[in-house]
Amino acid sequence: MAFLEIKQLKKSFGALQVLKGIDVSLEEGQVLAIIGSSGGGKTTLMRCMNFLETPDSGEIIVNGKTVFFAGSDEAVAAVGDGEQAEETTKATGDGETVFFAGSDEAVAAVGDG
Repeated sequence: MAFLEIKQLKKSFGALQVLKGIDVSLEEGQVLAIIGSSGGGKTTLMRCMNFLETPDSGEIIVNGKTVFFAGSDEAVAAVGDGEQAEETTKATGDGETVFFAGSDEAVAAVGDG
């Protein structure tokens, strides 16, 4: 099982489509270098992975759990880089910290159901 999976991640800014269906699969301990020209979407991809930008569509899976699924009524965000503003995080009763994806449509949730 992959430690990190990104499936068909898309992000646009107005008419400019920056991420056009990105797919990534990494095993634990594997290293990935993202290289490309200026304006190629490297930073946008990282910002989407850290929930600093909300993808338009796609899925992010960490350690077998879907942490973001765009296109549903509830986008689940449970992973972050720890540098989000204080108002975007909430400690849950079970000791986990939930990171909000930063839009009114995103709802944070942690747990098995």
